[in-house]
This record gives sequence, C-alpha cells and structure tokens, in this order.
Amino acid sequence: MLDAPQAVEDYLKWLIGTRPNEVFVTLFLDIKHCLITVDESAKGSISRVAVYPREIVRRALTLNAASLIVAHNHPSGGVEPSANDRRLTRVLQDSLALIDVRLLDHLVVTSNEVFSFSRQGWMPA
Repeated sequence: MLDAPQAVEDYLKWLIGTRPNEVFVTLFLDIKHCLITVDESAKGSISRVAVYPREIVRRALTLNAASLIVAHNHPSGGVEPSANDRRLTRVLQDSLALIDVRLLDHLVVTSNEVFSFSRQGWMPA
C-alpha cells in the first residue's frame, strides 16, 4: 500500500531503481491521494529521457486525477537532480495547475537512494 512517503519511495526503488536506462513514471492519485494507476510515461537512454508534459496532462484528465507524483531513475547511481530535472518539474507543475491538478513531488531514484523535490522545499505551493 502506498500510504506514506517511505512506502512510495520503497516502491519506486523496486520499480525503477535498478533499470539500466532512464525511465519516467507517473503516479496518478485521486482526491484522497489514493493511487489510481502508475504509468511509465517515458523511456530513455542511459543518461536521459524525453518527457512530454502534454501527454501527462492528457492522461491526468483522462483518469480524472486530482494530483500526481512523478519519478525517474538515474542509472549512474547519483540522485542529484540536473538543471533539466528542475526545469521539467516547473513546467509540469505549471501545466498541471492549469487543469487544477497538483504535482505533489518529483523523485529521483536509484536502487538505494531517493531525492525528493518536496522534501528539499523545491515544490512551491
């Protein structure tokens, strides 16, 4: 059950933490923060992944999601977000706000470590 931040992080470490290529996943949540579904929104190479905010917004509307959490792995083993990771987070947050969907967090994941944008205070309200 994904009912706490640690449970989400453990699940994501298991799901994408050991993947050899970067993948970007989206956890779509209902109004009570219950999981609707998890999508693998994009698949990339060993060092980057192309994410299309438009597609995530479209899927959020289709699922009638109220909020979501996004995550991607860093096969290199480090969880420090890149400038592109920070830029993508802002674009996603702004795009989702237009349709009244809240981006709760962006997590960067490896097999044994997770970086949370929210925990770092990088997710403005």
